[in-house]
Amino acid sequence: MRYFPTTVDCCDVGQLTIHILPEHVLLDIFDFYLKPKRIEAWHTLVHVCQKWRNVILGSPRRLRLQLVCKNKTPVRELLGVWPPLPINLSDCKLPTSGIHNIVAALEQNSRLHTISLAGPRSQWEYVLGAIQGPFPILTRLNLSSYSRELALPDSFLGGSAPRLRHLKLNRISFPLSKLHLCAPDLVDLYLQNIFFIPGTFHPRQ
Repeated sequence: MRYFPTTVDCCDVGQLTIHILPEHVLLDIFDFYLKPKRIEAWHTLVHVCQKWRNVILGSPRRLRLQLVCKNKTPVRELLGVWPPLPINLSDCKLPTSGIHNIVAALEQNSRLHTISLAGPRSQWEYVLGAIQGPFPILTRLNLSSYSRELALPDSFLGGSAPRLRHLKLNRISFPLSKLHLCAPDLVDLYLQNIFFIPGTFHPRQ
């Protein structure tokens, strides 16, 4: 058994300092701390000390590191600071102005892991051109139109999202005949407020 050196407090009780823990133990601690609901917490940890920074950035897959982008996130600056980590573009409402941050994130198609966008039809016209793919690591895609239904083109997702497992469309239609070719590993499909378009959707009678 390996023993680690300790410090002694005023009561002569030995205390183990976290700084002397080996890297594999730190990884276990960080992995426990960085739960799905703490997806951005690693930003705080990497600023504690250089050792923690090296351990965390050296194990991006183990710790499931992602860059979270929102409406007001300065995406281009963020991409220039951190390593090429997967991008989580989630819970975003398309703003009436300043949509360039979302477009900048969508242009990083090879790094997008999650996309969740909602907004009026008028704003969707600005972002659809950026969702052309392919999207090799995209796993979750939630799109919602607030007003009239929006029909996605056949070229949506560049025809390839091989790891997509969750797809939710609200007032947005897409040719189902193309879906199994675009996303062969799809597990969950949710369609809400969809008006079936002849030649696009073929609901079972």
